[in-house]
Amino acid sequence: MTFADIRMEQVDKRFGDVYAVRGVNLRVAQGEFVTLLGPSGCGKTSTLRMVAGFSFPTSGEIYIGEERVTRIPPYRRSTGMVFQSYALFPHMTVEENVAFGLQIRKTPKPEISRRVTAALDLTRLRESASRFPATLSGGQQQRVALARSLVISPKVLLLDEPLGALDLKLREEMQLEIKRIQRELGITTLYVTHDQHEALSMSDRVAVINNGQILQFDIPERLYNYPTSEFVANFIGKMNFLPVEVAESVGGSNKLLVCLRDDPAKHFVAECNSELTFIRGDKCLLAFRPEEASLERRDLLNWIDGSVQKMTYYGNSSLCFVQFQDNELMIQVAARIPPKRPGDNVRVGWTHCVLVNDTVPGSRSASGAAAHARQRGAI
Repeated sequence: MTFADIRMEQVDKRFGDVYAVRGVNLRVAQGEFVTLLGPSGCGKTSTLRMVAGFSFPTSGEIYIGEERVTRIPPYRRSTGMVFQSYALFPHMTVEENVAFGLQIRKTPKPEISRRVTAALDLTRLRESASRFPATLSGGQQQRVALARSLVISPKVLLLDEPLGALDLKLREEMQLEIKRIQRELGITTLYVTHDQHEALSMSDRVAVINNGQILQFDIPERLYNYPTSEFVANFIGKMNFLPVEVAESVGGSNKLLVCLRDDPAKHFVAECNSELTFIRGDKCLLAFRPEEASLERRDLLNWIDGSVQKMTYYGNSSLCFVQFQDNELMIQVAARIPPKRPGDNVRVGWTHCVLVNDTVPGSRSASGAAAHARQRGAI
């Protein structure tokens, strides 16, 4: 198979005065697995549908390889599409479902037989070839849909929340299966989901979308450890925030000394994503993960004193909620550590922490706007 990259250049999708997608610039490299991640209604499926050809942009251009496909209908694009609903023909067997796309393309019968067999082997469905969709599990039906999309030898594979209808255990199994098939083929893949764990575990890169805009596009590790905005930090996992103001740089361009806005005498040292540039006086948020925090450690540079509000037990760990001024902080506590009681005074310390913009495009303060402009190279 020959695969291609995907490029979207300044793509908008508008319904009347409402933007579903605004100013999207995206490139999925050949053979790359990229996920569009965001909450319901954020514009991720609208973006995927434009790549598939089911919807045309209001403005902007879309390319698959060197071909501009902006206004080309779906059947003339070399794409394979997998839907959440499977969309299988109930009156056809697995083999007939997989062969259907080749039949309507008038592929010779010997070639159909060869390619269907290869697709069934790839998706581990050979033994189910004569069964009907109603007799299959959800995971098997999704693999049939995947085989049907791949058998036509598309240049790119598009998946729209394909695991949304499956239970947790089956979802985890199918995540591994889809990634195995994608790696084995090396096919360029654009995947849509609202599930953060799914995006982080499967993707080469993830584009976090909200209000029709890509807020951050990066590898999973950097998205998790170095988010650039409050939305991204809070949407990918759990995150604590403290409102701070930048005081000065410390020992390097990405390390900054910050102070609490409500208590300028209280200082912390934090890092920031290399895409962001904060200067003295900028107001932002200090963010740290619950697993980066600990209770009662006296050797950490960053710490505050607070009082326990409640604890939630999760089996292998507990989540301790600590009140500090007007902020409720979450600290992940190992199961072996004795639980705290509401009202207990504790010292919360943390290791890794980052600075993020405290607003998103369209609703930021003056200092937040300046930091965002510097991020985008505008000033």
